[in-house]
Amino acid sequence: MVEIAPQPTAAQQEFSDRVVVRFEGPGCGQGPLSWGQWEIWDTMRKTASSLPIGGVVAVRPGRTVQDIAEELRFFLSRYESMRTKVRFDANGDPYQVLADRGEAVLGIVDVDDAGDPLQAGLRLEERWRAVQFDHEREWPIRMAAVRHRGVPTHVVVIVSHFATDGVGVGIMVRDLRAWQAGGSAGSRAAAMGPLELARHQREPSAMRQSEMSLRYWDRLLRKADPVRFAPGQDRSQPRYMRTDLDSPALYLALKRLTPGGAGADMPVLLAAYARATARVTGISPSLVRMTVNNRFRAGLAEVSHPLCLNGLLMLDVAQVSFAEAVERARAASLHGMKYAYYNPTDLYRLRAAVAADRGCEVDLGMLFNDQRSADRLEEAGPPPTPEEISAALSGHSLRREPMALFIEKLMVFARDVPGEFVRLSAESDRRYVSAREVEQILLSMEAIVVQAACNSAVLADAPRPESAVS
Repeated sequence: MVEIAPQPTAAQQEFSDRVVVRFEGPGCGQGPLSWGQWEIWDTMRKTASSLPIGGVVAVRPGRTVQDIAEELRFFLSRYESMRTKVRFDANGDPYQVLADRGEAVLGIVDVDDAGDPLQAGLRLEERWRAVQFDHEREWPIRMAAVRHRGVPTHVVVIVSHFATDGVGVGIMVRDLRAWQAGGSAGSRAAAMGPLELARHQREPSAMRQSEMSLRYWDRLLRKADPVRFAPGQDRSQPRYMRTDLDSPALYLALKRLTPGGAGADMPVLLAAYARATARVTGISPSLVRMTVNNRFRAGLAEVSHPLCLNGLLMLDVAQVSFAEAVERARAASLHGMKYAYYNPTDLYRLRAAVAADRGCEVDLGMLFNDQRSADRLEEAGPPPTPEEISAALSGHSLRREPMALFIEKLMVFARDVPGEFVRLSAESDRRYVSAREVEQILLSMEAIVVQAACNSAVLADAPRPESAVS
């Protein structure tokens, strides 16, 4: 049995009351990090951030503080990653410690009768996001209820990225709703936890997969031009920027080009990214690191803890038709996904060895991450017309905001608001890619896809990862 009592943390502040939540769940012990944990731990270390996930959620009428405390108990009891802490060995390397029971705290924020409970929740969320998790002493989930006139109105939940990722949050929310409804889905056993997965990843079959992946990476790293973004002369502040393009026209264009629904349009955006970057910066072919959700692999579909690793792909799409560019992006992305399952520490050593052999490090600072839900439903109705797509172009919006730190050179995310728009977000280091170039890349991506949707036939559906990647 492993039991860890709660310790006061910097994040537990300004509470008018606290509810102690005792929990108990299966499994305990200690061991190495899983590959997904290693990947996110290294990123968290480099960015000095827990990369928190969560926000403020309105409470349904009739719910009590005790109901919310039971939700916190559910998360801690069901998911091993929520009751996992980190220790360090004599070399300073992290390992995980899984507790089978313990205590957590649900904070209570009381708001004056004339106050705004939503704003109180947002302020707490902002403070929590600014304070890194103490993974040695703190559970990787923070939860508080905002109470207004004696009734809970909002819940604030912030989770360390070490414990879950975007898809994992979706799994947890789905399980919570099933548990609240009393259905069998809420009572079934949780999927494999990170401690067990780390053991599986040390078995011969997993190590063979890792070795195959590393051989693939080695080929591309030795083939690629080592320079992507040369340092520029821009020393303006802020150095790091986030740029968002909200595009209703892009949303409609993707719907017209790929009516097959979720997953079919990822290669379209990837091709547009590579093509737009070549057009704006002259970089071609593109060497792209793509975030890969490894839940398509056998036995991992329901895992809630981090499973994303970087895939690597090379795209030469500057001088071909856009239909051909999409086909190349589809093929390259499938190879990138297939070989995105490996031991990250072995990849670090491989990259260092390649750099030593070539006399310089290969620049991998161009990234792509499609964060749109993989299970989003195909919308009913006829595809949008070219006229509707063109008319929607005037509805796009572009905005920028500073970032405290960014460890890459250019990363483009894709998200969407169903039925409304696709959001392309670029995080960038303006010493390598200027603010103007970033805006041009996002607007070019929009223009490329819109032009293709207005002028060409529907593109073929992409094969699903589970059927296309062995």
